[in-house]
Amino acid sequence: MPDVKTWELFTPAERRLAVLLFALAVLGEMAHFGGHASPEVARWLEGDPSGEPESTASNPPVLVSLPMTADTVTRAVVPAKQSAATDPVNPNTADLAALMRLPGVGPVLARRIIDDRNGGGPYRRPEDLLRVPGIGPAKLAKLRDHLVF
Repeated sequence: MPDVKTWELFTPAERRLAVLLFALAVLGEMAHFGGHASPEVARWLEGDPSGEPESTASNPPVLVSLPMTADTVTRAVVPAKQSAATDPVNPNTADLAALMRLPGVGPVLARRIIDDRNGGGPYRRPEDLLRVPGIGPAKLAKLRDHLVF
């Protein structure tokens, strides 16, 4: 039987996950130990609202514990897509920010629209946007209701 090292049985991703779980366990133990070091910390860790010291009873708490769900993590890490423009956008006069409010238009495509407008002249109808690289018939169909000329 070949000599296989224990660490070779796991993929690099599995090893990173194991290190992360170990670090979280250590942090949990440190938090648990913090309860032994300070009675206020112990009451806070247990969720006891009466655990506030007398002097801060009239002041709002500085440290707030929020429930952490997958949705709140996603909203914190990944910026939400901006909603579709509520007001029609004129691609002949719109700046970068106004163009980015259009559905499916990010900073790169908005810059392409502005560059094409500056080089090729104004757009007279929605179909003129087809000359912009990255705008095809499907994207034009999504944009059509949000454009005004």
